[in-house]
Amino acid sequence: MQPYLLILLRTVAAFVLSLIASRFVGQPLKVVSGIALGALTAWTILDHNEPVYYGLLAMVTWALLNVCVRFFAMKSMPFRNLVNGKATPIVQNGKVMDQNLRKSRLTVDDVMTMLRTKDAFKLADVEFAALEPDGNLSVLLKSDRQPLTPKTMNLSVSNESTPAVVILDGKVLPDALANLGYTRAWLLEQIRTQGATTWEDVFLAQVDSNGQVYVDLYSDLVAQPAAPPNQKKLVLTSLKKIQADLELFSLQTNNSDAKADYYRHAQALKSMIQYLTPHMR
Repeated sequence: MQPYLLILLRTVAAFVLSLIASRFVGQPLKVVSGIALGALTAWTILDHNEPVYYGLLAMVTWALLNVCVRFFAMKSMPFRNLVNGKATPIVQNGKVMDQNLRKSRLTVDDVMTMLRTKDAFKLADVEFAALEPDGNLSVLLKSDRQPLTPKTMNLSVSNESTPAVVILDGKVLPDALANLGYTRAWLLEQIRTQGATTWEDVFLAQVDSNGQVYVDLYSDLVAQPAAPPNQKKLVLTSLKKIQADLELFSLQTNNSDAKADYYRHAQALKSMIQYLTPHMR
């Protein structure tokens, strides 16, 4: 038999074995296949007894087999279930499904351990649990055992956007600060209330959608305020935020009348802030 044909046959056989191994160990095929491909690469580099192109042929064949498997898995559901497996129901209405438990080669202790990792300590609290192909257990608690959320209590809450980093390594990120509508003066006051003196004292600072600032200082020895923030300072901060928003709206709008109104109200609010500042500290 030609060496090239022998390498192809061995590679295909090894790929089929890796497919079986992935199902046996409960790991995705891409993980097992990646490990095997790494082993092929190491063999190609370190084995000086065989020509390099033998190893390259095996690696290319392995990669093509992976591509073919993924292609057919997308086109055919039975083939996808064969390759990736499918979820197996383990618990239904608080009762363990014995037959599926034996098929999955699990014990009741194994199931209880996995349930505890999902904060489910009683089988009676579990509506449904399924063993995923990767070996993890997906758990759905009964409705009366699920945590309360604003939606379940019919409460309307605003969505919170992702916090933005405004200071990194002691340097202000002006674009991020401008997108939020805040000024450098406002940010400096915020970091000073949390123990920083200058920008260089701050390793990282984030601002969330509610205007709350998280500050991580370079020096862990700097005392952080333990008491809740002063309510007067919060009011002053909110006023400054509104002023910054008005100035930003004035710059963004193309309507001359709206631009003038935004600017006029921003200046009026600025004068009010200057008047209130001594009384709000």
